Amino acid sequence: MNTAALPLASDYGAIGPTSENTVSPLEHYFYLARRKWKLIAAILLGFLVLGLVVTMLTTPQYRSTARIEISQIDTNVADVEGVDRQRPIMERAYLQTQYELLESRSQAERVARAARLQSDPAFLEAYGLSPEATIPMGTIIAILRRDVTIDPVVGSNLVDIRFTSPDRELSAKIANTWAQQFITSNFDRLFGSNVQAREYLSERLSEVRESLEESESELIDYATSRQIVQIGNGGNGTEGDGVSRTLVSDELETLNSQLANATAARIEAESSSLSPRSASSETLGSVAAFRRQLASARAELADVSSRLGDQHPAVIALRSQIEELESAIATETRRASSESQRNVASARANERALRQRIASLKSEFLREQQAGVQFAILDRDVRTNRELYDALLQQYKNLGAAGVGRNNMAMVDAAEVANNPVEPNLLSNLLIFLAMGTLASLGMLYAIESVDNGFTDTAQVESELGLPLLGAIPRTSGISPAEELEMRSSELYESYTTARSNLSFLTNQGIPKTLMLTSSRAAEGKSLSAFALSKLTAEQGKRVLLIDGDMRNSGLGKYIDVENTVGLSNLLAGEELEADGIISLSEDKFDVLPSGRVPPNAAELLAGPALSALMQKFRSRYDHVIIDGPPVLGLADVQEMGRVLDGVVMIIEAGGSKQRAVRQALKRVQKNGTRVYGALMTKVTDDGLHYGYGYGYGYGSQQSEKSEPA
Repeated sequence: MNTAALPLASDYGAIGPTSENTVSPLEHYFYLARRKWKLIAAILLGFLVLGLVVTMLTTPQYRSTARIEISQIDTNVADVEGVDRQRPIMERAYLQTQYELLESRSQAERVARAARLQSDPAFLEAYGLSPEATIPMGTIIAILRRDVTIDPVVGSNLVDIRFTSPDRELSAKIANTWAQQFITSNFDRLFGSNVQAREYLSERLSEVRESLEESESELIDYATSRQIVQIGNGGNGTEGDGVSRTLVSDELETLNSQLANATAARIEAESSSLSPRSASSETLGSVAAFRRQLASARAELADVSSRLGDQHPAVIALRSQIEELESAIATETRRASSESQRNVASARANERALRQRIASLKSEFLREQQAGVQFAILDRDVRTNRELYDALLQQYKNLGAAGVGRNNMAMVDAAEVANNPVEPNLLSNLLIFLAMGTLASLGMLYAIESVDNGFTDTAQVESELGLPLLGAIPRTSGISPAEELEMRSSELYESYTTARSNLSFLTNQGIPKTLMLTSSRAAEGKSLSAFALSKLTAEQGKRVLLIDGDMRNSGLGKYIDVENTVGLSNLLAGEELEADGIISLSEDKFDVLPSGRVPPNAAELLAGPALSALMQKFRSRYDHVIIDGPPVLGLADVQEMGRVLDGVVMIIEAGGSKQRAVRQALKRVQKNGTRVYGALMTKVTDDGLHYGYGYGYGYGSQQSEKSEPA
């Protein structure tokens, strides 16, 4: 017999199995999958078909990729060592920031507006949007952000911008627009302050220019209406140090200077006219020359007259010369006096004319001064506006020079129109749906395990209940179990032989003297098991008594043809029966005690002392007493009977008994201290085995398709 196939009762303690015989959860699910392989195959096939259908119905998607380069901005102009150490961190943060900006809502909005997607027929048709309705910008932005993929190239500053859509040309257009708009927005961020300042200054320059032109026009109109001729600035000539000079003021200033000179000339002329030397220098020079000649002639006359006498012709000639010289001196003197008088008159007339002109200009200047107040106000406005305009113009020029820079981003590869769609991919979709089917299958297995469907394999008995498995009885069909037990090569015979062998190792004396087979509910195979174990034990030459302990619903009648008119219930009720109601089965080599009449209250009969006395009598008469007990749940019979027996073996139907019910039954049996030797699993299919031994000698594969329950 293949007794090594099952764990022995001696390998266990009172209840629990040894760890070396415990089946792992993975192995448990593996065998569960083997049992449910048809269902799993159906699920996988269904998902594959679904994947094929989805692939056939999916709209083709085309993907275009634009590649840009994001260079670093060198901010360490001072060559500071600490900055160099922080550079890798700063670079990673900078690049990550750019990636986030590429996927931002504002970037998607820039692309939508630049490409005019709200009115683009290709875009609207590709995404099934009505061209007649006004599409909200938020809807377009959501579509763009959903279908764009930002994929940095590992180990470089390159970034791929991928866009996928049902239209191949639209994908290329949006990918390129995305890249171009991002480069433009980056330039705006770098130099946007200067650009904004230039725009502001340009607006201010226009405003100030208009103000300047208006103030200049008002000044000119006012000067024209008041006949104010501006010829320069007053004061020392610097801007803003005085009122602007006019023609009248300038002329008045000049005439004042000339009047001062004329007055000085008149005073000098008058002084010269009173002085004997008031004649001109030319006149004075002539008189002086005449006087020198006269003096020389007189001296010569005196000398000649003393030597030659007064009547000498030379003396007479000298006297005539002296008279002429005296006449010339007198004439020149009179002429000089007349010239001085003319000079005085001329100086006085010039002074008088200047004074008259100045008097006339003074009245004009006063009138001009009165008008000059408003003129000065207007002139000051002109100068203020001009200064403001010049200052703004200079700032505008400076910003123009500073605003020229280099963008640190550039387009590397423009997106091209895709030739083939990237989706749907039949192989990829099938793999995905296959994975989904696998997950669904695992979920199904987990759900099956989560639902209390009972024990489906032999390993669960040990792992879930902590009981040693004494045997695995196969499901039979075809011939009756009793007939199959007559065939020593049958699976049923081999499996019960293995169970009997394991029972022989439960105690030092072999199979317990008094042993009851029970189950959580009826029809789990305990009657067949009790019959088979009794038969096989008797074949070893043991004296065996099989008691039908289920007085409410006997099940031994299916395997033993005996009358059930008297039996256990009668003995417990105190009746005297011939040979204690025991029937000997010569063919099966063991004795049987039927259950007897159905008592009104079996629990009361079992609770009395009669059962203990009866068991003592049978112990002395038989080697082994095997009781086909009643089910546990809902009855107290098993608990009462367990008090006087060596132990109990739980019969568990594979896939039939609920795990919760079996646990409750086991708990009730053990509550009164009844020993549970182990469990015997019945109606097991080939998939329920985890020990790899089949049913004894390996005949399980030949009859594993039998379906009639034992």
